[in-house]
Amino acid sequence: MGKKCLLFIIALLSLSLFLATNSLADDVAGLWGIGGTVGACIPTRTNYIEREHDPGLDLGGWIRYGLTSNWGLMLSYDNLKFEKDNDVRTAQPVRTEAILLSAVYSFLPDNHLTPIFIIGAGKANVQNVRAKAYDTFAAQAGLGLEYFFTPGFSAGLLARENWAFVEGNDEGKSSNSVQSTNVGLMFTYYFGAAKPAPAVQALAPAPAPVVQEFKAPVDTDGDGVPDDMDREPNTPKGNLVDKYGVTLSEIVSIAMNIVFDTNKADINMEFDDQIKAVADFMKMYPTVTAEIEGHTDNRGSDALNNDLSQRRADNVRDYLVNNFAIDSARLITKGYGSAYPIADNETSEGRQINRRVVATITTTKQLTK
Repeated sequence: MGKKCLLFIIALLSLSLFLATNSLADDVAGLWGIGGTVGACIPTRTNYIEREHDPGLDLGGWIRYGLTSNWGLMLSYDNLKFEKDNDVRTAQPVRTEAILLSAVYSFLPDNHLTPIFIIGAGKANVQNVRAKAYDTFAAQAGLGLEYFFTPGFSAGLLARENWAFVEGNDEGKSSNSVQSTNVGLMFTYYFGAAKPAPAVQALAPAPAPVVQEFKAPVDTDGDGVPDDMDREPNTPKGNLVDKYGVTLSEIVSIAMNIVFDTNKADINMEFDDQIKAVADFMKMYPTVTAEIEGHTDNRGSDALNNDLSQRRADNVRDYLVNNFAIDSARLITKGYGSAYPIADNETSEGRQINRRVVATITTTKQLTK
């Protein structure tokens, strides 16, 4: 029964692929789909289930969601039935109902035909295992071939290995576990997939062109882009713009890193030029703000280090306000104590690097001619 079923499935899939139209596979990222599988389930674990049962029918359904062009998620339900061997009178059909959440990876998402890989886990209800029923952990892994007949509909062949990890028997052996190889047809329909472009109809011959007087396009703001294409019709004079009249810009930033002596919050004068450069940057871009961070090494108590780091940050802020007339409302200070070292506190060099006040200020600069 198992071999005949497998040969029938392979023959049917081959015929389907041969008769398929030349539709392109669709990008299913962000789309929901429903589908399922029908095929054969073959018991494969070497225990009494394999010895006393024949292959049976695998019926399953799923909901799929495309995370990206390659990756998706699948919530599936499978109903697997292993028929009893007629030569074994005491055997009963074994049924497994599994609900699994799986990841699905498509290797060639832009092709008509793409290999896929499935791996997932969940729970299963197994019935008639030595006259008992179990709710247990289940898992699956498999490979398949998926063919897109239209952008939103696919079908193919899917082979999976399923496990239901049933508890062991009285001797402590896990001989009751159910393992099967499932082979069958699969299909999925995605909602909202792009429709094929309509066929282009032949156009009637164009009439003879009418010669009209040329008029130069109107460019009110003088940025070189006509008004009918200009997305920013009031561009300031001298700004560089793209082909739609939008001002081009770039990200500019400046960083400050001031080091302090042990247990000190006084600013060494060697850092005056660095602080002045920050002040000049803030004057050039009067809308930017800055967070000034104070840090210490790990020597001393947390309370002492928190207070010291805050005083260091406050002193740098006051230096900017008092010496370079920067509005204090544009400066926020925060002392982090020894919580965020950037060097090894076990060495004197590392501790010196950690005794610091830092700030990074970033803004957008409009480009001009």
